[in-house]
Amino acid sequence: KEVKKGRPTPMNTVAMLKACSTALGIGPANAMHAAESLYLQGYLSYPRTESTAYPSSMDIGEMLRMQRRHPVWGDYVDDLLPQNWTKPKAGTDMGDHPPITPCRSAGPNDLSGEQYRVYDLVTRHFLATVSPDAVYLQTKVEARAGAERFSVKGKTLVRPGWLAVTQLKYAYDSEEEGEYEDAWEEGEEVGNLPPFNEGDSFPLTPDTLTLAERLTSPPGYLTESELIGLMERHGIGTDASIPTHINNICERNYVRVEQGRRLVPTQLGTVLVQGYYRIDADLVLPLVRSSIEKQCDLIAKGMAQKDDVVSHSLANFQRKFQYFVKNIEMMDTLFEASFSPLTAGGKPWTKCGVTNRYLQLIQARPQRLYNKNTEQVYNLPQGGSFKVYQGQVCPVDGCNFELSLFVIGAGKDQRTYPLCPNCYNNPRPEWGSPPSTKGLMLQCPHADWCPLVTRLTLCEDEETNGRFILDPGSAPNNWRIVSTRSNLIITLPSDIVHKLTVLPDTHPDNPTHHLLQVDFHKGKAPPPLLPDTTTHKCWVLEDEVMQGLMEVKTGSNRPFGAR
Repeated sequence: KEVKKGRPTPMNTVAMLKACSTALGIGPANAMHAAESLYLQGYLSYPRTESTAYPSSMDIGEMLRMQRRHPVWGDYVDDLLPQNWTKPKAGTDMGDHPPITPCRSAGPNDLSGEQYRVYDLVTRHFLATVSPDAVYLQTKVEARAGAERFSVKGKTLVRPGWLAVTQLKYAYDSEEEGEYEDAWEEGEEVGNLPPFNEGDSFPLTPDTLTLAERLTSPPGYLTESELIGLMERHGIGTDASIPTHINNICERNYVRVEQGRRLVPTQLGTVLVQGYYRIDADLVLPLVRSSIEKQCDLIAKGMAQKDDVVSHSLANFQRKFQYFVKNIEMMDTLFEASFSPLTAGGKPWTKCGVTNRYLQLIQARPQRLYNKNTEQVYNLPQGGSFKVYQGQVCPVDGCNFELSLFVIGAGKDQRTYPLCPNCYNNPRPEWGSPPSTKGLMLQCPHADWCPLVTRLTLCEDEETNGRFILDPGSAPNNWRIVSTRSNLIITLPSDIVHKLTVLPDTHPDNPTHHLLQVDFHKGKAPPPLLPDTTTHKCWVLEDEVMQGLMEVKTGSNRPFGAR
């Protein structure tokens, strides 16, 4: 069947910038500079416009006649005249300036360098917008081999239409109103299939049938053209400011332009974005900038007052600035971890729940975890030491970070608490107020309603309004129950108690209390239990057996490294 590839819509600024980057390899800033020079010399119309609709007053016939004597496409224009040109697509009139078009003819001897290449692209685009659609003859063959079905498509160009004048290595996407596709065609050829008849059969042998095995791959870096399209979609910048924004991030070494005009973030750019995101995500997400652009549009349409918009915006950014200054140490920590030689000395610690790669433990003060793949830094509580928690994974939904143990004190007087680096740095409001991260941490680093704590909770510590939990670092010969908000430790005789286990069962009158299973050494069960009892389940505060075994003492608060 015959299929059409529609002609493009008239060219606005964004389309020109994308085409110059993709087809000509000219960056947005240079492309805009060349287009403005051509405008000042009278060769192009005004190059800053959002409109993609030619005004009804435009004399397309006269514009075509200006190009009849051009040494490159003059013959093509003769074929469009006097009345063979096609009505251009409707496009959108944004009420600013007409789409970009040539204003007079210019040959290779009249202009040079980037100016002629930009002029050539714009003029060919204009001619394409008033040319017939391209027509292909498309063939589809379906075949069956056993229970499997296969199909292949081929197409042959029947009438080139507007494709005859473009002669460029980029393609248009006819389904997106003629916008440029963001990928190179890399010399892709459109060929016809061999002749087939319905009912034909042919052998499948190792010589004629090959099996290709491929792997999925992550998306590549954004090209300039793709970035321009995303900026337009999210309302970041205008047709006038987009080239400046992209040029700025290149000149400031936030990105570098590589082959294919791909923008590769530098370490500086990545760390800067991570730092802004950690402190205030709005500073790097497109919402704030697009919101400002929308408010400016409301002013232009008379739907908002300039003074009100300015006042609201200044107050908003003042609050953001004050919050940023208050939390600037988060940015400092990230830059120090990323650019300090200490990073190279970090040792693999626990796995990140996002990348599944090992985080590095930076042992220099202040201690922290660092993900060299994402440039993310996770602060750690200070005043204790750290141990790996035997490959345990955080139980919080969607977290999946491997856990550590935060150890306060030393020897048999030490206290150990579970620690998730992600939950410590990003506590959830429903867990309650977390302990202060300022200064030394001499208590459980997580709030008492954090799932890490609740699954170990045995009962409440009424004196400190905390919880008594099973010390996750305790073991045979040193089983301990510790308070989350004080240095109280409850020990149990190692010659009697073999093992302690917190069960998921909760008390019917208090859901914060968990059932405790006590395993005794053989023949060591205390009265009133029978001597041969090996397992005992109880509620700690209500059980007389446990009350008779427990010894309460004060643990050490000596900071790690202190003498």
